[in-house]
Amino acid sequence: MNRKEQPPKPSDFPIGSAESRAAARMLLRQRHDSAERMTYWINIGGLNMTPEGHDPAKPYTAGWFKMKDGSLWRSSYLPPGMSTDVAERLLGEDYT
Repeated sequence: MNRKEQPPKPSDFPIGSAESRAAARMLLRQRHDSAERMTYWINIGGLNMTPEGHDPAKPYTAGWFKMKDGSLWRSSYLPPGMSTDVAERLLGEDYT
């Protein structure tokens, strides 16, 4: 798609069609992708801030919460002694 072309809109297709739904998902994804994001890494003196059963030696990240201003926020657990770079790499796709 070149710069002058616009992505398809749901209204370009019949209501309820697979194409209309796909166009709606694309619009939502673009809005989500352009939102400002903030991650707070938490490591409080060995306190395990993860769900029950999660290995406290591994990083953990919660889902995104939408704030009133449209930005996205989440908290993530950083195991003692681990850098955020290593934690992000270990989380992989779960982190994005």
